Amino acid sequence: MVSPVRRGYGATGGPWAEGLAVGPRGVRNCDGVGMLWLYATTDFYFLPDLGRAMHRAFTEAGGKAEFVETVISGYDGHGMFGSFTGTQRWCPIVEAYLRRQLGG
Repeated sequence: MVSPVRRGYGATGGPWAEGLAVGPRGVRNCDGVGMLWLYATTDFYFLPDLGRAMHRAFTEAGGKAEFVETVISGYDGHGMFGSFTGTQRWCPIVEAYLRRQLGG
């Protein structure tokens, strides 16, 4: 495994969403394999503040992850992985991350 890439999932808020920031503390980190956590600032389902809180909890618990927040303009960024516009934005980020992981 080179490195997993994590994207934001749906969570618009409410009392249950706050628990998501605590949950990553219990997640194992693939035995030290780094992760890329990619979030859109315009994601209406999974707000970046929640993503940052989850990342902070994960790394404070010993997880190794890089958090990248990207701007996807013109629509809800939650669909960035399935859209042409989103692909143009996230592909270079993932490619650069994987090159760093492979030492190239």
